[in-house]
Amino acid sequence: METLEALAGSILCRYIEDDDVRVIHGTGKVSSVPAGQTLFDEGDSGGSLFVLLGGTVEILKAVDGAPARKLATLHPGDIIGEISLVDASPRSAGARTATDCTLFEFSRRDLMGVLRSQPGIAAKILWAILETVSLRLRDMNELTLRWNLDGGRDLPKKADI
Repeated sequence: METLEALAGSILCRYIEDDDVRVIHGTGKVSSVPAGQTLFDEGDSGGSLFVLLGGTVEILKAVDGAPARKLATLHPGDIIGEISLVDASPRSAGARTATDCTLFEFSRRDLMGVLRSQPGIAAKILWAILETVSLRLRDMNELTLRWNLDGGRDLPKKADI
C-alpha cells in the first residue's frame, strides 16, 4: 500500500486517477536498492524509467574522459531515465543511489501494454513525461546560458535540478 501511495504522488502519475495508478502499479516492478548502488551507467542500454518512491538518487555525467560529475539529485516522486524510455537509446547519463531507495521500474514494454489496453492512461503518463523532459531542458538551457555568460570558466553553482 505504501508504494502505491508513493507512486500516486509521483510526477509520472500526476494526471491519473487513483484507480488508474493501481493499473500502472500492477504493470511495473518495485525494488529496494541500497545506498551507493549504480542503477545504470552512461551508455548502458535503456528502455525503462524509474520512479523514485523513497530515498535520493544522483545523476552523473562524464565529459571528455574526466570523472563523472553530479548533474542533479533527485528526490521521491521524481522520474529517472525518461529519455531512454521514450527513444530506447543508450543512457545519456548515469544514476547512483545516494541513500537507500525504493524504486518503481516502468519499461517501454509496460508503456506499450498500457497504450494498447488503456490509451487514456497512457496519454496522461506520456504528458507527464513530456513535461518533465521540457522542464529539464529549460533548466539545462539556463545553466548553459549562465555558463556562457561566465566565459565558460566553471559551471555555476545551482540548487539541485
